[in-house]
Parts: sequence; structure tokens; C-alpha cells
Amino acid sequence: MTVALRVQGISKQYRTYARPGDRLKESLTRGRLRRHKEFWALHDISFELNKGDIVGIIGPNGCGKSTLLQIIAGTLEPTHGEVWHEGRISALLELGAGFDPEFTGVENVYMNASLLGISRRQTDGLFPQIERFAEIGDFLYQPVKTYSSGMYVRLAFAIAASVEPEILIIDEALAVPVVAGWKSRPGRQNQAPAGARTAVAAPSRHASAVCAMLATVRDGALYEEIRKER
Repeated sequence: MTVALRVQGISKQYRTYARPGDRLKESLTRGRLRRHKEFWALHDISFELNKGDIVGIIGPNGCGKSTLLQIIAGTLEPTHGEVWHEGRISALLELGAGFDPEFTGVENVYMNASLLGISRRQTDGLFPQIERFAEIGDFLYQPVKTYSSGMYVRLAFAIAASVEPEILIIDEALAVPVVAGWKSRPGRQNQAPAGARTAVAAPSRHASAVCAMLATVRDGALYEEIRKER
């Protein structure tokens, strides 16, 4: 199997302060007066994913799932460790993230594609596929501030999947409708979206059932890794 993602020794530390003024005092003394406490959101997490895997990252609220996905997506820097990946990453981390509510769906398609490094000419070619996949009809030509949450999810996933990322990352709020919707399409029950490998924070049984591997995170550490037989 070809390795598409390698997470090695990832740890993430945050500094917490009892009072807002403590941060300023520490800064003015250049750290000589220590006012913060260290909070480690992640502790030395390592794993590898093969091309085509659908992986569920599960665990209780506050255990570090979203932090880990943000680091894999490249929107957050780890304190220690590194992430290696092959090819383009697309990420659905938050409902409406990357969308301008005043723009129409069409305008947001082109804006998001450009942020992913896709040229306007390439987006023109992908647009019919995005339109079919989103299945929101004429709302595609309306401002996204008029969309329901379901429409947001459909359009965001249509864009992310249509650019054919090597890795697609979906946070838990979006994992159930996105993964379940993809797997319900004929001929795709045993494939990751768009041929990608998908890292999914999916605490629900419904979304976890389609994952080839489940990685359990507890208190910021990788507690258990279970790979299912295909």
C-alpha cells in the first residue's frame, strides 16, 4: 500500500492565563515573570494512512480531535512533530468556513477554487460537476447567506471533492452528512471521496461505520487504533 499521510510525534501546547493582564506582564518582562500555565492539547501522536483509506478520529469532546485535524490540514502549527503528505489537501473544518456570505454560490466556488490553487479555466471545466454534485438548484446563484446548513455542507463538499484532493479532511460537525451522502452513491461504497483518503472526526456510530480505520483520541493522546478488514 502507498502511504499518503504520515503524522509523526505531533504535540500541541497552549498557554493559559488566569487574568487578561497576566499575558501583558509576562510579555513586558520577556518571560522572566512567568504568569502562564501550560496546557497540552495533543501528546506525541503518530500514525500512517494509506492511499484510499477512510479514517475516523473519534473520542469525547475536548480530547483534541479538531486540533489534530487542523494540524494535518496545515491551518495550525504543532509545537512538536511533523506531518508529511502526498498531494493536495482539502479540508472542511467548520460550517461556512472560506465562504463569503454576501457572494453567490457561484462566486464562492471560484473563490474557493482559487484558494486551492485551481485556475479559473480549470474551475470552468469543473463547474458542471460541482453544480451536479451540490444539488442545490437555483440557490447556487443566490447569496450563500440565504442557505440552510445543509446547503452549505453540500456546496462545500462539492467544491472540496471536485478538485480531486489526495487527502480530504472533514471535522465532526460535517462528517455525518458528508460521509453518509458519499457512501450512499452507487459504486462508491468502498472508495474514499474523489479517490482521496479521508481523515474524519466522527464520534457518531453512523459516520464511523464507513471508516476503514478508527483512531481513538483521549486527553490529547492516541489511545487506540483499530483497522477494519475490507
